[in-house]
Amino acid sequence: MLGYSARYHVASLAAIFLALGIGILIGTGLGKNVVNDTTRKLESSLKGDLDSARAQASSLRDQLRQQQEFSQAVYPPLTRKALAGTRLAVIALGGLDDSLRNDIKQVLGPQSTGARVREFAVVREPPDLSGLNADLRGTHIHPLRRGSGSVSKFGRRAAHALLFGGPLFRRVSGSLLVRRSGNPGGIGGVIVARTSPPDQRPAAATATSELEAGILDSLAAAGVPAVGVERTDADPSSMSLFHGHGLTTVDDLDLTSGQIALVYALRGARGSFGVGTEATRLLPPLRRILRPTEPALVATPPPATATAGSHATPRPGQSGRHAGSSSGGTRPGR
Repeated sequence: MLGYSARYHVASLAAIFLALGIGILIGTGLGKNVVNDTTRKLESSLKGDLDSARAQASSLRDQLRQQQEFSQAVYPPLTRKALAGTRLAVIALGGLDDSLRNDIKQVLGPQSTGARVREFAVVREPPDLSGLNADLRGTHIHPLRRGSGSVSKFGRRAAHALLFGGPLFRRVSGSLLVRRSGNPGGIGGVIVARTSPPDQRPAAATATSELEAGILDSLAAAGVPAVGVERTDADPSSMSLFHGHGLTTVDDLDLTSGQIALVYALRGARGSFGVGTEATRLLPPLRRILRPTEPALVATPPPATATAGSHATPRPGQSGRHAGSSSGGTRPGR
């Protein structure tokens, strides 16, 4: 038989295990309730957030649609025939992204602004100094050497040749350009884009930088609007380079506002336009564009003064013969 102390010990152990079991049961039930309650609250919160996000996305879609409708409505009257008869050059440094090319095409053309792209040229980067030196042998520009200033000087002359033509253009266009169409001459404005090749070696990067500096300086001083352009997703951006050399810039040609800015920049507006960090305003001042509604009148000389021997001065509508004149000559019609 167990003594009193042994029975007390067994009873104590039994009570402890019983209490532990009851605690486990109660804890499990309470924990399950707590977990379930927390899960329900989390699900409710996430559902609320999702509903809010859906509502916000719907509102943003409506705003975007309204903005697109507004852009489509205002773009034509602001730009139609604004560049009628203007001959433009598109000069790309290194290359021209297909998306940017399409944006440029959308702005130009006889059915929109009325401009004509007379020349398209892609400048080779890095420059082929060996080929250029072969083309320039025997001229005072030869030879071209990196770091001597000769490449920048050549770039200034090359940009002038791209706009106005001449012997230098015919001499170096094969080595200077990767691709070209049209011909220089009669250019009334220039659009400049840039896609410089990545990971150039230091020597090649130096030559590229010097050539670009000369070209951009010359375009900015050419006496016609020169506008550097890119899209909002351009990486890296060329706006600081363009702006630093004195070009007007548009950094959002993929947006309607950028396309309007380009049109007005090609009409002579100056500044840095767009939505990027280099831009100072979204758009240039939008002034009314006067469009001729009828052919211009041709100026005519004043009527001849009656001389001795003339019997009368012809009145409007008469044939213009001098009364008493035997020659039968006529004056220009009024």
